[in-house]
Amino acid sequence: MKECIGYQFPNTPDWEKGAAQLLEKVFKQGHRVSFVTGQEERLLFWDQFLWTFSQKSFLPHGCSARDPVPADHPIWITTLLENQNQASCVLLCDGTNVNLPFLDFNLILWVGTENDTSFWTKAFQFCASHSWEKSVLWRKNSGGWVSGPFLS
Repeated sequence: MKECIGYQFPNTPDWEKGAAQLLEKVFKQGHRVSFVTGQEERLLFWDQFLWTFSQKSFLPHGCSARDPVPADHPIWITTLLENQNQASCVLLCDGTNVNLPFLDFNLILWVGTENDTSFWTKAFQFCASHSWEKSVLWRKNSGGWVSGPFLS
């Protein structure tokens, strides 16, 4: 099943914890994940953050800035939009620059803040350019999560 799902957070510092919790959920569902950040300087941030965001859980991962063998890691943090760890899921964040199309993954997650309009424009274009069995955008607001079609 091919799915394209967006998670749009308010522009607050806790969006990163939400992204990590989403990653944890996907990992627990059995997915290997390619975690793609659009900013080289965020590689080490995410590497450290995934070790420390929760005292109750552990997310085994590797980072292209430190680790030489992507295939050894069920979660691979990188800036490259390549499936280097045989992942079934890709999580895109931090304004990842996506060259359309890429379809190596069964589950494509777009995760970011509402203020990153360039990122969401790319996400909408990508979603509209393919047929999906499931395509939805979840927006977080003060009342919780609200879902809608993944269209601009």
